[in-house]
Amino acid sequence: MGKTIKSSNGFTLVELLIALVIVGVLMVTILSFLSNSMMLRKDSKNSEVANLLGQDKLVELKAMANPIDGSDVVTVDKVRYTRSWTITPPASSNELLSIATVTVQYSIPGKTMTVKCSGGIQ
Repeated sequence: MGKTIKSSNGFTLVELLIALVIVGVLMVTILSFLSNSMMLRKDSKNSEVANLLGQDKLVELKAMANPIDGSDVVTVDKVRYTRSWTITPPASSNELLSIATVTVQYSIPGKTMTVKCSGGIQ
């Protein structure tokens, strides 16, 4: 009688295709996660720079003898930040400090972001 010998070495074509599909889905998921992570990091950095520019302008205004309203543009890492500031005098004679409000605006694709900082100045 003839015996047939079955070999179980290696993988079938179907098993290889299933493995490739699984690896492909995992790669797409990982690349999507990395892309979103990099975008969030950049947004966070831009927001931090805008906040620091606003705080820096408040320090400058506090050092001035008679600060006045104004605006300027600062570019950091190819991002253009527009700072504008207003000085609100004391509301009554009992108050000693004026209030300086600094608004920093910058654009990212699709929207304009705004950061506000305020503090008392003499």
